Amino acid sequence: MHSDNCVRTPNRLVNGHSRPIGLLACMMLIVLGIDSSVLAEPPAPQASPVRPTVTAVLTDGTSVTGTLKSFVDGVYTVKAGGKTKSFTTADVQSIQFQPKPSGRPTPQGGNEGLAELISKLRKQADHRGPSRGRVDPALIEQLAAVGPAAIEPLLAETKTNTSLRGPVSLAFKEMGPTVIPRLIEAVRKDTSSSTIHTVAYALREFGHASLPVIREVLADEDSGMRLLGMTALRRREALTRAEADAFEELLIAAFDDTSPKVRSLAPETFGRLCPTSKRLVPTLIDALANQENEGVRRGTISALSLAGRNMAAGSEEMVQIVEALSTALLEDTAMGIRLGAARALGALGTKAQSAAPALMAATNDQAERVGESARAALHDIGAALVVALREADVTDANVVALIRQLGGKDREAAMRAARELVELGPANLAAVMVAIRVNERNRYWNIVAAMIGAWGEGVSEALDAYAKDESPIVRRTVAAAWGHMETYRLPAALAALLHDSDPAVVSAAVDSLVTLSERPIPTLRKNIVPLLIEVLADKDVPEQDRGKVVGVLARVGLKHPEATEALIKAMTEDKSNRFRGTVARGLGRLGRQLRPGSKELDRIVQALADAIENESMPDTRRGVIDALGYMESRSEAALPVLAQAANDSYDAVAQAARKAVTKIEAAVKTRDAPPNEVAEAPKEQPAPATVFAERDNSRDVRGRDGWYIYSRRDAATGRVVELIVSNSQPAIVSRKGDGERVTFRPGGKGGRSFSGNTGLVILRQEDGAMRMTLVGLPVLSVDPVLAYQKALQATPSLSLRDFIATSKVLAPIGSLRSFFEFE
Repeated sequence: MHSDNCVRTPNRLVNGHSRPIGLLACMMLIVLGIDSSVLAEPPAPQASPVRPTVTAVLTDGTSVTGTLKSFVDGVYTVKAGGKTKSFTTADVQSIQFQPKPSGRPTPQGGNEGLAELISKLRKQADHRGPSRGRVDPALIEQLAAVGPAAIEPLLAETKTNTSLRGPVSLAFKEMGPTVIPRLIEAVRKDTSSSTIHTVAYALREFGHASLPVIREVLADEDSGMRLLGMTALRRREALTRAEADAFEELLIAAFDDTSPKVRSLAPETFGRLCPTSKRLVPTLIDALANQENEGVRRGTISALSLAGRNMAAGSEEMVQIVEALSTALLEDTAMGIRLGAARALGALGTKAQSAAPALMAATNDQAERVGESARAALHDIGAALVVALREADVTDANVVALIRQLGGKDREAAMRAARELVELGPANLAAVMVAIRVNERNRYWNIVAAMIGAWGEGVSEALDAYAKDESPIVRRTVAAAWGHMETYRLPAALAALLHDSDPAVVSAAVDSLVTLSERPIPTLRKNIVPLLIEVLADKDVPEQDRGKVVGVLARVGLKHPEATEALIKAMTEDKSNRFRGTVARGLGRLGRQLRPGSKELDRIVQALADAIENESMPDTRRGVIDALGYMESRSEAALPVLAQAANDSYDAVAQAARKAVTKIEAAVKTRDAPPNEVAEAPKEQPAPATVFAERDNSRDVRGRDGWYIYSRRDAATGRVVELIVSNSQPAIVSRKGDGERVTFRPGGKGGRSFSGNTGLVILRQEDGAMRMTLVGLPVLSVDPVLAYQKALQATPSLSLRDFIATSKVLAPIGSLRSFFEFE
């Protein structure tokens, strides 16, 4: 407590560090506001803290006058007449503090010293930068040391600079509870907004010690004083049950206060401080229905929403809250109230499902924002989907439950629901699309897309129609579904979606084209490459998506020369310097695959060399140089240009050029060296096939060439009826019913996502027929599914083992044959 009535009490210093004073003394310093920081001057002899005289009138009519010994957890301890008496804040009707002289010296300079401190405060608060608005705690202590004389000058400063309210309130707190009467007196003289807010902040800082005073001002005849009390309570933490009970009547009375400002603060303050009051919900509902002040009704909606979140669904009070909010949504004349009611119902979630009819009606509100919020609330309470499915004649309770889980907050539940819907079949496609269309904020639409793709080409015709749907999320889902589908044709609608008006749809379509391009089907890839070239040149397509196209064209350019020209054009003409660098690196990857001396390779090297000389952006030049270095000896013709680039004015470019020259020259030397001078790398002997897992009727084998084989046998005959081949070890093998489900996760992470050299072939033999599924296997040059179909036409009785043993298509996967070493 910094005033004329207190003594500064420093910590003692031990070896240059402050040593805490006793626990009780520390507690008293905090309660009474006595400063306990270390003074800059040498420690003075420690003085006893000066304790104020307290006069308290208790709720039972008795009064207590004595010296305040302590105030801890809302309990006053007072020494009166040689005896110690204790009472809580709930027992206090009124309380006054009478300071005793402390003999403490005031800062030198009088008013001039205070003016200097205020000037420093103003400068620190106005300082711009990361520390803007922050004030040195030492300055706060100096202001507090001035005592009550500083109250009015500091309050005057807050009128012209609102950023000073916080620091000034802290200074008042440091003065201690004895200044509370002086602060109240200051508000009586000046009820301006700045003074009220600053003093209210200080009262909150005083904690429980200020509650009796706040209770008094709430009952004051002056509306400004009542506003002070409401403002001090507004952001206060929850009170104890006894404290809340003491304020309940005053807070309820505030709903009918003559001051609109006081009334507007009443709902939220009552709801936060008295959440367990039985009178809370009835009072709020009455205010929402009958208060003319829009600010009061708006605060009431927030308080009702907050109260409802802590109530059980279906409880009497919960039902009353939903009904009141629904009525306000449909009948209130103020758009802001209807908007708030819609949002409050959405915030209550499934507890507000009975509000579905009101929300449905509100979707047609004349205010667009209200309609949008009503539609969002319908999703949040889980009613929009149910209504839409009912209108679409989807009555199967199990299907409805599964579809609702697809858009829920639980990702694992959404994935389980998707798997079950896959098993139920594509008959539910229309119902799924209803759900997608209704819930445009579906966070798991990509799971739905994978589910639709798993249904296969049987839904292609329906997807062609959905690709023209008005809903962007439906078109996006359709575009993504084709990337998950085992299709061997290019869907015409997918090509059309590349020109969709929604960027997210275009991005999904590009992703699907990239995935389909990885299928080892020449005719499919031949149709995809021209579309990818169009995307590469389309400046309206996001750069991230065009970057994916660069990777595909760099991979397939070996057999598609038109891809080379498209990449060169993009590198030289695109307006984005970063993207030009991306394309240059793609050309480097393509050039490394080309045969030395080929026209395409010479064209790439010349284009990259020209780019070094013509490119103005250093980062892009560096990307071009990196591409030439990656091509090693194939970039030999570019060495003169690279040698010049080694003197580039940008160090990063010059270093990259020198590194590329060294790399290319070393590769050329190795290429041109006589055979006896090149150490032949020892040939790695393939490891023998090994069993890495074995279960009933199944066996997993890791073959000599690193491929993993999962097998399943018929329990009755012992014959192999299923093989799953992958170059990634299966991470999950789970049983479901009489069968087993295998999930391959490349690298042990992620899901069934295959890229690069990762592939999966599933072969099954059921009822005398064989089925084969291909999920991305670029190591094979011919589609094994098509090869199998031809072989089966020639030999209908061809067994799984014989097909594997004789098929040249599957020869690159030697593990398939080594598997039968265990048979």
